[in-house]
Amino acid sequence: MEEVLKFVKEHQMLSGSIGIILVAIIGIFIKNKNNGASQKQKLGNNSKGYQAGRDIKINSK
Repeated sequence: MEEVLKFVKEHQMLSGSIGIILVAIIGIFIKNKNNGASQKQKLGNNSKGYQAGRDIKINSK
């Protein structure tokens, strides 16, 4: 464990660069996963379907 800490202290620029690259790769995967989100619904006969990106009030007075 001491060897790892010594390496990190001696090579701070390398450690920082590797950290930035890992965060960028993780960010790309998270961004791609959220782009496929969509809303779908099936309606039966004599029914109404409401879709909204946020809160919706129906028959409010």
